[in-house]
Amino acid sequence: MIITALIGFPTKHSVSPVLFSLYASQFDIEYTHLKIDVLPKNLKKVICSVKILGIRGLNITLPYKMSIIKLLDVVDKKSLKIGAVNTIVNKNGKLYGYNTDSYGAIASIKSHIPSLKSKKIVIFGTGGAASALISGFLDNESSVTVSYRNPKSLNTMRCIENFGEKIKFIENNKFNLTNAISDADIVCNATSCGMAPNSNNSPVLNSVLRKSAHQSTFNKKLFFDVIFNPYKTKFLEDAESLGASIQGGTEMMIYQGVEAFKLWTGLQVNNHTIARAKSVLQKKLIKNK
Repeated sequence: MIITALIGFPTKHSVSPVLFSLYASQFDIEYTHLKIDVLPKNLKKVICSVKILGIRGLNITLPYKMSIIKLLDVVDKKSLKIGAVNTIVNKNGKLYGYNTDSYGAIASIKSHIPSLKSKKIVIFGTGGAASALISGFLDNESSVTVSYRNPKSLNTMRCIENFGEKIKFIENNKFNLTNAISDADIVCNATSCGMAPNSNNSPVLNSVLRKSAHQSTFNKKLFFDVIFNPYKTKFLEDAESLGASIQGGTEMMIYQGVEAFKLWTGLQVNNHTIARAKSVLQKKLIKNK
């Protein structure tokens, strides 16, 4: 029996057990994926229990993608550069940390825009998801602008330290956002703003989007959201209503899961199973809205 789990707080919104069950069904293996709510005070104990119980691995969600690093035995170089881990593998009692979010996001976006070279990117947020996106876009030679709300927050300072002069940072205000979005090819929400149950929220005012649409051609832009529940966030709905193409976080989750599953099991999920996962999760998330 292979056991893996998602840990975070909260995890109720996640559909990861459905996703990994689909992957396991391709190989007819005995496999279980759990969702576990973990309070901050219990995080270290839970990580220790992974070794004791022989759990094969973990996916990490909010709010632990950064703080988990110090509890691991080994962290790969890319994850250290990003400053966030979302996948842990238990190898003979040692815990290895990886970041599969970066791969998942870029694979999802490339299904719309195959070449990201020289594309202008705007990212809302400076946390773990934002850093994963930044790393992926820089690997693809994109030009990245990051919008922050608090210049003195730990996340923002860490993001500046990790990526320095490779990207541009702007304060989150109407003037900056209007101009940045107008000039961008791809606009990304890498915050939790708009996640269920707070689905009526958006990281950018609709008035800012409308003003940006007057200054540029929205039907040439892609708006991307790391959030997968709801399937279509208010951020994406607002952009779509102005003519933009949109991509939610469901495919990012699917592709990061393919990489995580491979790290845990050594097995490669095929395109047929990936297509099935897209169909099943889309129906499930829309139904749950």
